[in-house]
Amino acid sequence: MLSRVANSLYWMSRNAERAENNARILDVQLLQMIEASDEELVRDDDWKLIYEICASTDMMEYIKSLPAYNEDQLVYYLAMEEENFNSVASCVRFIRENARVSRDHITDDYWEVWNRCYLTLQDMDTENLSVREMLMGGNAMHQKKLEDYRAKHLDEMTIAQMQEEMQAGNITSEDLVLMYKENISLRDKNIHAIIEINPDALQIAQALDFERQRKGARGPMHGIPVVVKDNMDTADKMHTSAGSLALENHYAKKDAFLIEKL
Repeated sequence: MLSRVANSLYWMSRNAERAENNARILDVQLLQMIEASDEELVRDDDWKLIYEICASTDMMEYIKSLPAYNEDQLVYYLAMEEENFNSVASCVRFIRENARVSRDHITDDYWEVWNRCYLTLQDMDTENLSVREMLMGGNAMHQKKLEDYRAKHLDEMTIAQMQEEMQAGNITSEDLVLMYKENISLRDKNIHAIIEINPDALQIAQALDFERQRKGARGPMHGIPVVVKDNMDTADKMHTSAGSLALENHYAKKDAFLIEKL
């Protein structure tokens, strides 16, 4: 019995890691496909690299040789194809199956997240999904996961706990920014305690997540969103106005000493 549970936990973790990695790679590619102009649609080198990571270049060439080939088929194989055991949808299915076997040995939150992902995929008309719909579906599942996490954990988390969660891969700095922005949206409508949010916050968080993956965290504040009082200079795209109309268009040329120390 112990061996069966251990095996289920192992494969559940392996498939969760695979699903996350493939989903992140596809997310970047799908955004490029949506935003590209007609002149930019040829990206053979991009797809070759992605298939080397997530599948095989032989499979890519086979898909491209099909009579009715279009680029969406490359996406579908990696995201939804049931016969591809490494597709995101297949990984989610395997995770749920293994989670059911070891249900008594995992948390309710973990079960609920993957069960909801599986049911969401089951409700999709996967064979007729467009690239945009695939992207929106994946984003919707991730958004629901963040909503649950924010409601249950975020308010009481310490900086040390956030670092532990990011180090374990449960959340990212980008996730923290999204969750705190949602908190501000929900709670600050009438109070207006937050005057301004850095328009580059998500891009900065993504860069810090990438740096964490490559080199590790710089220190205990790596990737932690911070609220700064509006009378402290920050050399970015935000005003430093101290809440005064007289300084509403003031931009600092360099960070204040305290900001540098963060």
